[in-house]
Amino acid sequence: MLAVETREDAYVHCFYQDAEGSVARIFPNRFQPDRMLPGGKRVEIPPAGLQSFLIRFDPPGGRETISCLAVDRDVWSRLPDSLKTADLEPLRVSGLDEVAARFKDIAEVQVDEERLLVDVIR
Repeated sequence: MLAVETREDAYVHCFYQDAEGSVARIFPNRFQPDRMLPGGKRVEIPPAGLQSFLIRFDPPGGRETISCLAVDRDVWSRLPDSLKTADLEPLRVSGLDEVAARFKDIAEVQVDEERLLVDVIR
């Protein structure tokens, strides 16, 4: 489980990159469709207490990454189609750097990013 909280209201988008480099959007998702996160409110991904999905880290010895981007306005309609693939499905991108660049390429928006690196040990 991943917990995300912003200081101010923001539109949040989180992506998971596995050890092989495949990237999928994990938030928003079909279980948590609202990308607007009020400042100070914590959201768990996947949501606790709901049968939804699991983030499975493997294989052992691999490095996986989660990236969450907080944007000051709703930019969904301005994102390229390569980022709009169904949630939890592989995106047609080269990695998280490309995902972040597509958000940061949008004019007149504030984008903040945090990444969590996961070294899989077993």
